[in-house]
Amino acid sequence: MVSIGDVAKRVRAAEEQLPDLRRWRDELMDRHARPIDDLMSLMDGCEESCKRAQFEQLERARQMIASAAYAIAEVIPMVDAAAGEAQLWREEVLGWAGAPPGVTPPPEYR
Repeated sequence: MVSIGDVAKRVRAAEEQLPDLRRWRDELMDRHARPIDDLMSLMDGCEESCKRAQFEQLERARQMIASAAYAIAEVIPMVDAAAGEAQLWREEVLGWAGAPPGVTPPPEYR
């Protein structure tokens, strides 16, 4: 059986160790909190880099789409002009052949 005196001694011994235990706890927290903070900062930095890279990719894609749209806008008038010239040439050839306007030439002359 444990006496009250033994319990009191153990309590006093534990109370005497309490400042040391608190100091050790604080040291451990400091030692491990810094790497955890560093890891959190690194993770935040990686997240920002990822967002920045995604934005840069989206911006490049937007620029490519804008360039393609500009090129298409430049080509459309050329295609229209070529189609108009082809129509005029077709009508001119048919006129030389003596065909009335709107008549399609036979397949061998197309």
